Amino acid sequence: MRATTPVHTVRGFTLIEILVVIGLIALIAAAFAPQIFGAGQRAKIADTEARVLQLGTMVDAYQEVWGDVPPDDLSVLGGASGPQSTWQFGPDNGRNAGIESLVLHLSWQSKGGGRFDESRAEWLKNADGDKTAATIPLLGHKERQEVLDAWGTPFAYFSAKTGSGYLGAQRIVGVNEDGTTGDEVDAKPWRDPATGAWFNPRSCQIVSAGPDRVFNTKDDVANFPVPKD
Repeated sequence: MRATTPVHTVRGFTLIEILVVIGLIALIAAAFAPQIFGAGQRAKIADTEARVLQLGTMVDAYQEVWGDVPPDDLSVLGGASGPQSTWQFGPDNGRNAGIESLVLHLSWQSKGGGRFDESRAEWLKNADGDKTAATIPLLGHKERQEVLDAWGTPFAYFSAKTGSGYLGAQRIVGVNEDGTTGDEVDAKPWRDPATGAWFNPRSCQIVSAGPDRVFNTKDDVANFPVPKD
């Protein structure tokens, strides 16, 4: 008689076993998700802090040359550093005015505080689509650009002594991750809750809305210690 060869059957996974594996993967992912997303958020915060620091350095250099910080109002000319008349700015649409004024005054003359060179080109966007009437000398175009934070929101820039003088709110509109125009939000200059005095009373406030993209909340990133309470 011919010997029969034993047949080996391959056992597959049961539905319960597959569900258990999926559940374990989900638990592991849930356990590490905060660290993964938290690391990404911390990187954006660090990036935004670096932009605040660099902008502050540029403002300091401007002040050393011209004797004052750049204005945050496009109707105010920053001495010899800005355009010779307000017509060169073009009409203002009432959005992102402070940071647009800062970029324009820093970019009108080379000795005015620093340039937005290639290393910082990615910071600049024209979130609200407005333009100047005259070409901006150091940028070579008419786009009235803003400096954005790492979340796509333009910084709010408030000058203590020229322009709004820490008195008014600014309307800010940014860019969503898909490139579309973001929501409009209001930004106000910060006071020290302990004393009621303005932060940086003799210079300027440079403020990012932070991860929540809402100004005047405790996750703002600024050139002063933002109150956390």
